[in-house]
Amino acid sequence: MGETARWLKIPLPNISQWKKQEVELVEQIGTQRRNRVGKRKWPKMEQPLYEMFLEWRSEGKFVQ
Repeated sequence: MGETARWLKIPLPNISQWKKQEVELVEQIGTQRRNRVGKRKWPKMEQPLYEMFLEWRSEGKFVQ
């Protein structure tokens, strides 16, 4: 898992937690309101945030 975390630039504790919750996460896909696509709450903030995310990733930084 450590190699995957480094390659994806995702903190290892996140991957470990997802692995522990794998069955629960797979079963709930699309069943909860927060997983549904709908009207965005803050559309003006979304693009600058995404650009910041891309910038940090291109610099090799972890994004939490």
